[in-house]
Amino acid sequence: MYLSKDSFLNALTITEEDFELPNGAGTVRIKPVSLEERTQIQQAHTGKDGKTDNLGIQTALLLTGLMEPRLTPADVPALKAGHPALVDAITMRVMAISGMAEDFEKKAGAGS
Repeated sequence: MYLSKDSFLNALTITEEDFELPNGAGTVRIKPVSLEERTQIQQAHTGKDGKTDNLGIQTALLLTGLMEPRLTPADVPALKAGHPALVDAITMRVMAISGMAEDFEKKAGAGS
C-alpha cells in the first residue's frame, strides 16, 4: 500500500533534534537543511569553474542548521578559528540528516 499525499507531505516535514557534541562539550539543537536551502548553499559556494568552496559550505550549513545556539554571519570568524572537531561534528550531522554527507565526501575526495 502506498502513502497518501498527506502522509507523504507529513514525512517531508523538517524536524529538529538534539545533538551531543564530542568530548562532553554540551548539546546543541540542529535541523536538516531544506531542499531549497541546500540548493542555495551549493550554488552560492560553487565557482563558475565548478570548484566547491568547502569551508563556505560548512559555514553556511552551520548558520542554517544550528538552531540552538543560533549563530549569525557575525559569528563566522569565531567558527573559522574554532575547534575543528566540534565544527566538523555539527556540520557532518547536519549534512547526514539533510542527505548531503555522501555527495560532500565525493566532492571533497575529488579535490574540489
